Amino acid sequence: MPPRVLHAAWPLERERLCLGSLLNVRQELELVAQESAVDEVHLHFLRNGEPAPDACPPYASEAFRSTWTFRLAPASRPERFDWPDEDGRWWPYESLLPVDRLRRQLGRMAHLTWAPSVLEEARRLKTHLAGERELICLHLKNQSGGPEESNASFDEWERFLSRPEVISDHTYLVLGDDRLPEDLLARPHVTAARSLGVSLGVQLALVTIANGFIGMASGIAQAAVFSPSPYAIFKHPRHHVAEMVRELGEGDRFPLAGPHQRLIRQPDTEANLFVAWQTLITAARCAP
Repeated sequence: MPPRVLHAAWPLERERLCLGSLLNVRQELELVAQESAVDEVHLHFLRNGEPAPDACPPYASEAFRSTWTFRLAPASRPERFDWPDEDGRWWPYESLLPVDRLRRQLGRMAHLTWAPSVLEEARRLKTHLAGERELICLHLKNQSGGPEESNASFDEWERFLSRPEVISDHTYLVLGDDRLPEDLLARPHVTAARSLGVSLGVQLALVTIANGFIGMASGIAQAAVFSPSPYAIFKHPRHHVAEMVRELGEGDRFPLAGPHQRLIRQPDTEANLFVAWQTLITAARCAP
């Protein structure tokens, strides 16, 4: 009996390919797959309606290391697609509003699932790095543009990670492959995942089982958004102003966020980082 397949479309002329949008779409497709009782999900990248398998970014396979079977960028397309519902989906793939609407309709949590082998590797890494200490994942985005593009202010992070109370009982794993100052990584109990050769999939899954996440708004931060872990994500107040009003209104939490999951539209100063850290640590210690 052939597998039951859910066919999904990614129109490249309309939707930008990036890690954050891929995780948004993966979360929505996992929810749809649960409700539809399918065996596989095929995500087709389309250029002017035709298959464009060459458009699949190399990191996509890591982002889709799910309990569900995903096939990315098939060479042929079906006559019709099961997702998205063009009459019911008005927001771009980078928006969380469709995911929130769907999880409310279905009465489900919007938490990404990770393949057992990926979770097991993440658990081993957590034990190896932290032992009995609490593990906090960090992401210090360092891409094109300046601080107003929500890139990390390294001097502020260095001062934050130099505070004795911050490093006393905690281990920090810096996710991503961003270039970071050597002085920052030389601090006690601060390790870069890149230096350990940790795959992107394991890094993203680790966010789910870590004691918390603090970092800049980025694709990697979306793994925290779709997890039960406490998080504090910093986004510069002048970065994507209209989009943040659409997604958050005047608040600091996405509609699908838990009580200790915040998107903070403030600069990542040492003082702001420390306040967010205090709230996150309190939440982590109260978690079951």
